[in-house]
Amino acid sequence: MRDTLTPEASATHWMAERRLAVTMVVLTLALVAATVLVPPWLGDVAVLGLPLGYFLGAIGVPLVLMMLAGLFSVRQAAVDETYDAAEE
Repeated sequence: MRDTLTPEASATHWMAERRLAVTMVVLTLALVAATVLVPPWLGDVAVLGLPLGYFLGAIGVPLVLMMLAGLFSVRQAAVDETYDAAEE
């Protein structure tokens, strides 16, 4: 890692970081909204005795949120490597 980035590289680096963060927040909000809006449509299908919508809300959403957190971490490290701002 360099001690400091040039102002131009710093600006593009933070723009990439901001774009990544906004994308992840939008995906998370869409997932949370789907958790509320989708279960009534899936009420007829059952998995393990639970309606599918509630099953997905209880099991699927936390798993997807964990995957989004991991994806965010990997993508953020890739952005840092691209702009030579990664920690050692």
